[in-house]
Amino acid sequence: MGAQMSAEKADEGATVNSNGTIALDSPDKFELVHVRALHRFFVDGSYDFGMDKATFKEFITEALPNASEVATVLWDKFDTHRTKLVNALEVIAGLAIMCVGPILEKIQFIFDLHDFNGQGVLTYDEVVVAIFLSVSSTVLISGKGVLPEESMMERFADEAFVIADVDISAPLDKAGFTVWVIDRLRLEDAEDLTAKVGLREFLKRFEALQRPSMGTLSVVPGVSVSTEFEGSSAATPTGLA
Repeated sequence: MGAQMSAEKADEGATVNSNGTIALDSPDKFELVHVRALHRFFVDGSYDFGMDKATFKEFITEALPNASEVATVLWDKFDTHRTKLVNALEVIAGLAIMCVGPILEKIQFIFDLHDFNGQGVLTYDEVVVAIFLSVSSTVLISGKGVLPEESMMERFADEAFVIADVDISAPLDKAGFTVWVIDRLRLEDAEDLTAKVGLREFLKRFEALQRPSMGTLSVVPGVSVSTEFEGSSAATPTGLA
């Protein structure tokens, strides 16, 4: 069940399973098709957002059988305060940001991820949550930057509604959300399938790079505030980050 990639599409150095599929043994091996499969399995399985370790591993393994090894990696990245729970939505958002895929499709997926009732619009509060989870999950999954405060994300949400010329009492549709993200990331052509926004640039655009002032931003234990992304395969991924 779920999406699997054949060895024919493997990058050099990728781990190939005995059945010929690519082992998704690290977050940077994911493509958007895998993230979509996770989300679909999450919705179809009526999972709760909060998952304990056993449930989380079962969820990842059943949705993507060739990703069983990465479940522990993801757990360690997202259970930073050792609460013994992770937010599955946050994990999916982080994978969506970091995975390989066209920027426009990733922006629209982030919108759909938070469109819980499938009506094609997000309330102001849902936009705040979507932005917050996108930024915080990127910090957690990459180990770089600083976690944002909700007040900062509210400022970004205000900006999104202003650009869309929509009052915050009304919902924001996918087109308006997409236009705002494109503007914030300063993309000249979001439909360019080769367009890339590096991790440092993404965090910079959402003000998650600077060292925190006392009482403003939270540093996650074990998360570096370095602005350089290390690793050959993840240094220039296609997409948001």
